[in-house]
Amino acid sequence: MNSKDEQLHVDLFVKIYQELLNEYPEFNTPDRAQKVQAIFMEAAELEVEWARDIIGDKIDGLDVEDLEAYIYFYTNVRCQQLGYEKPYPDYRKNPLKWIKAYEDVDLGKTDFFEQRSRQYVKVNVQDNGFDEL
Repeated sequence: MNSKDEQLHVDLFVKIYQELLNEYPEFNTPDRAQKVQAIFMEAAELEVEWARDIIGDKIDGLDVEDLEAYIYFYTNVRCQQLGYEKPYPDYRKNPLKWIKAYEDVDLGKTDFFEQRSRQYVKVNVQDNGFDEL
């Protein structure tokens, strides 16, 4: 799965969640917001623990503190997408700019089977180069 697919899934589930809260407003409570934030914070802490154990200082150029900040930053992003407050208000910027650059590039990619050729070249039959092969 690439980041394009992941973003489609995120967008879909955000819309499903928001629609459920619209249909069942009795679930749209401060208690629910607190539970959602707690779940995201637990997930972030587990991800940080994994990053420390698996990555640590083993990859040149990848600082584990920056990775932790990235995890907290994206926890904020996901909570806000669902309509909740940021659980980590001090993490407002993506510290791993190269990931954003990769995501932007990936948005333009397509699956091989989704592609359509947009380059059409008319070849002169007498000068097609096949005789030189």
